[in-house]
Amino acid sequence: MSHESAELLLRGYHAFVAGDLEAIEAMLGDRAQREPELLARHWFAAGEGGRAEFYWLRARHRAAHWQEQLDALADYLESADGADQLHPAKLH
Repeated sequence: MSHESAELLLRGYHAFVAGDLEAIEAMLGDRAQREPELLARHWFAAGEGGRAEFYWLRARHRAAHWQEQLDALADYLESADGADQLHPAKLH
């Protein structure tokens, strides 16, 4: 099988999955919110760039949110570590 044929079959598979994704999107509800990159990949592979973009942007926003949370935690831990060095806990 040629590379072009395999690619055409794969695109057809993703188009089939994407067609089903319209119904699945509604059923997924929360999961579509938690894992937008999953739907984005299938929409993109099916040639539905507009729909894929919507979910890629959601995935990017979600990743940025988690990065902000991790940065805040790192800052807190760094400041807590520094505070411990300035004020060691008293032993009883």
